[in-house]
Formats: sequence, C-alpha cells, structure tokens
Amino acid sequence: MSIKPFVLLAGLAISGVNAGRCKPASSSSTTEDSTTTITDSQLSISAEPSPTTSETPTYTSVEPVPTYTGYGTFHTATGYTSCFEEHDDSELIISISHDLFNSQDQCGRTVRLIGPDGSIDVQVVDICPTCSYYDIDLSMTAWRQIVHDPNEGRVTLNWYWV
Repeated sequence: MSIKPFVLLAGLAISGVNAGRCKPASSSSTTEDSTTTITDSQLSISAEPSPTTSETPTYTSVEPVPTYTGYGTFHTATGYTSCFEEHDDSELIISISHDLFNSQDQCGRTVRLIGPDGSIDVQVVDICPTCSYYDIDLSMTAWRQIVHDPNEGRVTLNWYWV
C-alpha cells in the first residue's frame, strides 16, 4: 500500500499537501511527533453542503447623478470671495453662476468636473458674475489639471455635485 500525503483543513482531507510530514503506516496511527498517517484504504474526502436560503435577494435602485454641461473658463483667484473666505490661485476652487449660487448654502460644496484632459474635485467658493447658469469659472490650478493646453480659454465641461 502506498501512503498519500494529506492535510486536514476545516474537516476536509486534501491529498498532495505537506508530504514531508507523512510517515509509513504502522499499527499505531500516531507517531512520536504527533503526525497522523493513513493508508489508501483509510483516505476519504467529504464535505458538508453549505446551507441554502430560500430568501429572494433584495436589490436597491441607485438614482443616476444629474450631470450638467456648461462652459469652463479660468480666472486669477486671489482675495476674499462671496463665501467670506480668503483663497488663492493654488487651490482647486471654482466660481459658479449667480443663479446657481443663489445663497451661501453653496459655499464649500464639492463639484466633480470632467474636462477634455481629466477630471477633478473642486470646491465652490465664489460667484461668477458673467457665467451662464451651468458655466463654471476655475482657478488656474484647477484649469491646468483638466485642460492641458494653456491657449484654450473656454472649453465644454461636464460636472455634478459630489
């Protein structure tokens, strides 16, 4: 009879693993180093089937995020804003139209912009007095991250509230 190596893992004997630990079969099943050996006739593999459930899975629908399209421009952002905060051009900030801004409740909100050369998350900090409803005016730092051509002065952007 030949000895096949095995490992007992979670109640399941798996042959071919831990070959160095097997000893020849003897009348005793335990050796001095507590290694258990078995013969071919003793080897069996069994597994209990996992319990099943009769419950129907529940699916939840996810509402699509409204995405807006407008023109993007850039400006030099320095000083105090309509949100009564001081910002500078090194920040990822934007100004939105007066109609969209409508109150200081928009201050600090995050917008994800998708431009011709990438997407970024920016923070609303000001009103853009010349912007149409969905247009956005970006700080130069934000502009450079989504519009790599410095000669572009106005691009189409998609955006949504995060």
